[in-house]
Amino acid sequence: MLDLCAKIFGTEHPDYASALANLGLVYEKSGKIEKAEEYYSKALDIRRRILGKSHRQFIENTKTLADLYEKQGKSDKAKELRAEIN
Repeated sequence: MLDLCAKIFGTEHPDYASALANLGLVYEKSGKIEKAEEYYSKALDIRRRILGKSHRQFIENTKTLADLYEKQGKSDKAKELRAEIN
């Protein structure tokens, strides 16, 4: 799915970032937290570059990744990330 999305939209497109974030959610729900972090982070990086920090999708993605960091006991990373949207 991700390869197809990249082929259709390119890797610097909001829909590609959404596909990455959705995969992150699947991994999180499956208990594969490190993979979830990887995909959420990739999605966030794309959204930061192409949508900007004030965009709703960037803000939601930031909160999701910060929450994941909290679950992992990475409070400093969560706080640093949340500072981008406050």
